[in-house]
Amino acid sequence: MKLLFIWVCIFTSISLASARTFYVDASAAGVRNGTSWEDAWISMDAISGLSPGDVVYISGGASGSSLTYRVNSLGTNYPGIFVPKSGTPGNRITYQIGQDAAHNGTAIFSGYGIWYWLSGNGSPHDIVISGDAGDKKMHFAITNYPVMGDGSTFTNVRIAYINCGVLRGGMNFNPASGLEFDHNYMYIVATNLDAVSLGSFAGTNWGNSSMHHCTIFVPNNAGSGPDILDWVGSGFDIYDNVFIGYSANYNSGFHMDGWQGQGGRFIRVYNNYMANIGNYAIYGDSTMSGGFTNLWIYNNVLVNNGGGIVVGVDPWSPPTSRFDNVIIANNLVDSGNVSSGQNFAFGNITTHAAYFTNSLLANNINIGGQAFYLPGNSNTPLLRNANFTPSQASNSFVYYNAGSTNSRFHLRANASTLIDKGTNLNSFFKTDKDGVTRSSAGPWDIGAHRYLRLRVVQPGE
Repeated sequence: MKLLFIWVCIFTSISLASARTFYVDASAAGVRNGTSWEDAWISMDAISGLSPGDVVYISGGASGSSLTYRVNSLGTNYPGIFVPKSGTPGNRITYQIGQDAAHNGTAIFSGYGIWYWLSGNGSPHDIVISGDAGDKKMHFAITNYPVMGDGSTFTNVRIAYINCGVLRGGMNFNPASGLEFDHNYMYIVATNLDAVSLGSFAGTNWGNSSMHHCTIFVPNNAGSGPDILDWVGSGFDIYDNVFIGYSANYNSGFHMDGWQGQGGRFIRVYNNYMANIGNYAIYGDSTMSGGFTNLWIYNNVLVNNGGGIVVGVDPWSPPTSRFDNVIIANNLVDSGNVSSGQNFAFGNITTHAAYFTNSLLANNINIGGQAFYLPGNSNTPLLRNANFTPSQASNSFVYYNAGSTNSRFHLRANASTLIDKGTNLNSFFKTDKDGVTRSSAGPWDIGAHRYLRLRVVQPGE
């Protein structure tokens, strides 16, 4: 045992010693071998000789300024080609913005070659690409790059803190495992997309992959009505994101969903804000996998969409679908004065066989629209949900404007039908949309936000 311990210590020391730091700075004037800021590589294509565990810092110029790096596509005859070298499991290669004031400006990447870096060409694995300078802001940016690529295999990859700017395409992960896509921004103007992000995931338990703290805008010049996320498979979380779409003017035959999953296992969709999406904000249909096992949808606020949360069997599903441990809880869906949308639906609208077990709809708030529709599903209990008309809603929330993104859905002190009127679901999740801890025992508040008697009023409220 002692000999084994010695060998582990030696191996660990060698592994740590082999991790090195390199630098890229477009303004460097030294020998340009990447060994220091003074002698930094001046272009992305100059990066070479990396090993697992290495870190490459990329300068954005002095704080408040920027530097631009041309990243060309393969086959061009001028500098800028860059395909990231992958690490190994547990020993990733990191590409990160400079961390000091002389280099933590904004590093701007320009050109079609971004596809090879961010969109998966070459099947990247075990890497981190991060624009975080320690301040949780986006110090990486993309410009003059209208289309992101189709992607390929992603394994143990993190892509974070990037202002992707205006794009005609999205970020696709197909297939992926161990992916983290977080704190990024996109403004999509494509006209022929099926989805802003396609993803196929192969995790075997909760949270193997995730998209979180991202903001995605899809304005109404994206005429095909692309879904924002078509993520399918198993083992992924979608949380703390803002998805803003548009509700009309699609090209013929198209519509937009926020997240569309077509069956799978170990999926959580929570703490998201989705607005102005033409079809369903959250759509869990069973088209591909014949149902869901362990699908939890909670603490989402969904405003002015064509529909809210719909899970179940559609005409394109397999002959038999099974839904087990599907939890739809503490969500708020506001369709304003529109009464036709399905705000909460969980069931079977076809003649196909379907089985529903160990599931529930609890503590949800519906404003307007059609609520709590369970066709062909008599096994799922409805627990402590609330139905409001828009006029009733105005008395319960800090500020309410029917179907408007200006509404503030924190509870007022006189929201007596919501405060302490919900079912305790502490065995499933423990916080509200803001991360505030819910009660470990006793009743919960209904909706996405817990009422705090000493809550600090937010700006604009």
